[in-house]
Amino acid sequence: MVYTNKKIFLAGLVLGLFFVAGCTRDEKTSATAPLPEAVAEATRVAATAPIPEAVAEATPVAATTPLPEAVAEATPVAETVDGVKVIRVRAREFSFDVTSITVNKGDRVKIIFENAGTIVHDVGIDGYGRTEIILGGLTDTIEFVAEKSGTFDMWCSVEGHRPAGMEGEFIVN
Repeated sequence: MVYTNKKIFLAGLVLGLFFVAGCTRDEKTSATAPLPEAVAEATRVAATAPIPEAVAEATPVAATTPLPEAVAEATPVAETVDGVKVIRVRAREFSFDVTSITVNKGDRVKIIFENAGTIVHDVGIDGYGRTEIILGGLTDTIEFVAEKSGTFDMWCSVEGHRPAGMEGEFIVN
């Protein structure tokens, strides 16, 4: 019985010390203090490290190039170029900037997908295909003729991204 009371007392004492330590403010450890250089460097290395071979094989990554900033800013959401309806879709964690796309049956469609996020994403449209899964900062394109009328799901196929909000609709009138 005495042993159990000592355990409870010690546990309470330790929790109390953690509470007191958490309530004091030390500028060196505050949330606004800069990261130590070793942590900052490790973060930079992790963000730019190549994908391990096993992961790369399981997750196809398109060999694409970054979209030049001037092009990204100048490209409207939808425009017709040489008879092709060009639509830009930009992704971030965990959303698309365009959640509804409407075209007409018979339209030639080109979707320029830009991953503006920091992790891999893609965009797929039921019945019309999908882009490759690409790293942040890259783009990929899919082209097709909208031959089937209806409303089709649009989503990111990376596991967990669709339920997190990366979905929309593609409407063919």
